[in-house]
Amino acid sequence: MKIVSRSVAAGLLLAMSFVAVGGLPLRAQEDDRAAPDNTPLAEPNMAEIIKNFQLTESRQPVRETIKGWRKPKKIMVGLDNNTNRLAWLKEVVPADVELIPVTRNDPRYATLIKEVDGVLGGCHKDSFANIGPNFHWLHNTGVGIDQCFTAGIIPERMKDGSVAISNSSRLEGNSVAGHGIALMMALSRGLDTYARQDVTRKFTTETYPRMWSLPGRTIVIAGLGGVGSGMAILAHGLGMKVLATNGSIPPVKPDYVDHIGLPDELGALVAQADVVMTALPLTRETTNLFNAAMIAKFKKGAMFINVTRGEEQVDADVAAALASGQIGSAGFDLIPDDSPLYNSRNVLITPHVAAQNIDSNLSRGGEQIWAVARENLKRFVNGDKMLSLVDTVKGY
Repeated sequence: MKIVSRSVAAGLLLAMSFVAVGGLPLRAQEDDRAAPDNTPLAEPNMAEIIKNFQLTESRQPVRETIKGWRKPKKIMVGLDNNTNRLAWLKEVVPADVELIPVTRNDPRYATLIKEVDGVLGGCHKDSFANIGPNFHWLHNTGVGIDQCFTAGIIPERMKDGSVAISNSSRLEGNSVAGHGIALMMALSRGLDTYARQDVTRKFTTETYPRMWSLPGRTIVIAGLGGVGSGMAILAHGLGMKVLATNGSIPPVKPDYVDHIGLPDELGALVAQADVVMTALPLTRETTNLFNAAMIAKFKKGAMFINVTRGEEQVDADVAAALASGQIGSAGFDLIPDDSPLYNSRNVLITPHVAAQNIDSNLSRGGEQIWAVARENLKRFVNGDKMLSLVDTVKGY
């Protein structure tokens, strides 16, 4: 499991890095978009990527399952900073298929969405309700497709069987999982407190912040998909007892999880947890899931980690629980600028960077993500079986 090992190392590195930064609140700064990069792009080993990340191929080709599918003529592509990217993508499609590059906030987007057969990357949240009659494919280079739609809800037009949606499921899972575990490790040793004291160079050792030993403690992970499984593997490796919920119970329980329950068991499980960590997709059911009622079921002083979607928690309720001690500490990867959590103690906040990889200049992290996007582009154009398709009804 080479991939998991890299995540462990990244988690440790990130956890230690919190000591070296300071300020109130403790929050990493977002970098500007990377400068143009002309690094040559190699032919990816797709068989290895599919195997290593356990990517799922659709049972049937899209030419047979997507209503109205036809060989596409125009596909809109949201590019990264590599100046060779467009030519590299064009290598896998016939010359008569036009790839139209767009940038962030491209003013042409609303018009083009009515004309194109598909979109690869570059979601514009308020545009997909206006797709044209020939639109049959969306590939999100991230994982959570809620970021592509107004209020996170897939338009009905895209649920009628005429549109395939694919994403980067499992490709970002190890990075996001490592980030969540890094926040847990940092908070478990009080690094949030010491990082802030580092600013003044006045350290307090007479009274210690929390100083946990993680082996033997219990973690509850809500959601056991790509991200949740990565969290469970890492937590198990740290000697923790791992309890999880999932939309279905697998026929064979993985050895890195002690118990898997259905979503309605979450309230009972969090009562046992020293750490509660969410790895859920954002849906109607998971929006505001971690509210005052759910938090009241937590073990007193439990740690709460959310590195998936901020909309899954009610910030005011989490802040109140931090103030009362019902939640002892918390870590987040992105909260709104007006969130009361910025005024809370015992928190670590990062600015939606959990999916990033240190060895990549790409805004969405990693050549594997682009390799799968390119492979799905080729497969869609040919009407073949595709990778990592999303259930448009469930939303994940």
